[in-house]
Formats: sequence, C-alpha cells, structure tokens
Amino acid sequence: MSGTNRKRSTDSPKDSSKSIINTLEIEKKMVGKILDSDFTCSICLDTFKKPSVLECKHVFCYKCLKDWLSTKRTCPMCRKFIIKNPERCPYLGKLILDMQNSISTSNTPENNRRKTMYIPGRHNLGKENNKRPPWR
Repeated sequence: MSGTNRKRSTDSPKDSSKSIINTLEIEKKMVGKILDSDFTCSICLDTFKKPSVLECKHVFCYKCLKDWLSTKRTCPMCRKFIIKNPERCPYLGKLILDMQNSISTSNTPENNRRKTMYIPGRHNLGKENNKRPPWR
C-alpha cells in the first residue's frame, strides 16, 4: 500500500442530484424575479412582448406603445415629447424568450401573467360615507 490516503466522498449520487435540483430551482426563481422586475412593461405590467424603445430609452411592449402613441406623443414614463417612432429591440426580445424558456417549458404565458384579485363588494367600500365626487 502506498502512503497516500484517499478521501472518500460522503456525498451519494442521490444527494448530489438533490443539490443540483435545488440549485436549478434557485436559478429559476432568480430568472423569474429578473423577468418580473427588469423586463416588465409599465403599461400592461406584463413581461415585454416585442419590446420597443423610445428615444428617451424607456422600453415598452410594441402593442402597448403603439396604442399609447396613437393618442399621445409623450413617453408613458417620463412624459418627454416623442418625435421619432419607437425602435424594435429584437435582441432584448430574444433574451426574454430565452430566459422564459430556461425557467420551464411547462409554463404557459397564461400562468406567467400577473393575476388580478377580485374582492366582492370592494368597489362599494366607503361610498356610503364619502360625499366627495369620485374623481377626487
């Protein structure tokens, strides 16, 4: 026998695969948070679809921006007057698509959308005691 001692690994293949799965789950959550915070259209509050950038460098979904600019010629974020038409961002769109695909192929766009909660009777709260006009 030689004088070198071999250290035996205490991690079983099962433990190793659990560690990899946990790491992947953490990465999926991080990518999801990035998509929700950094790649969210401030008009529709969803992940950018066909991202387009204005001259002030704010980015929105193409359709949201098109609808907005049909009635106003200002940026929805900073209200800067817009002279040039928005430019499409195909690389950003591909990055978002790649990130969404990395999270899971089983997630559908419907499952990724933010949900709106309806609370029955909520729209009537405070109307009985509130004598102010509704626009105040």
